[in-house]
Amino acid sequence: MLTRELTPHERTILELLTSGNYEGSETTQAQIRTAQHAGNCSLNDPSFHIRLDEECPLMPVTDGILLSSDRPVLGEDGAAGGGVMLGVLDGRIDDFVYYRYNEADRRREAGPNRSRSRIAASSIVRSGTCGYRFCG
Repeated sequence: MLTRELTPHERTILELLTSGNYEGSETTQAQIRTAQHAGNCSLNDPSFHIRLDEECPLMPVTDGILLSSDRPVLGEDGAAGGGVMLGVLDGRIDDFVYYRYNEADRRREAGPNRSRSRIAASSIVRSGTCGYRFCG
């Protein structure tokens, strides 16, 4: 598997998505410190695979979504049009996922994780290397 170091922007967004105190936060943050970019999930998709140091401790979540990482992505109009989150496989952070809301999902915007830091959609556009900008 071809890997590369994360850009400063990629590392910053992964650190934001794993920040805070929650069950497994120390393990999650230790994993992110060793994260490398392991290729985009598909062509023209800002989602990417993550490779970690094999010696990292495993998280208590074995497979699925790291729920504490789910954040809305803001469009130019300031409305949430999607989100970002981290996928977990076998106790390891495995993917950075960018997704778009469909109309049914828009009801979720007021959920408990939606009040935390937001990320501007214009920053999730791929331009050579991925760059991310944060909104308060």
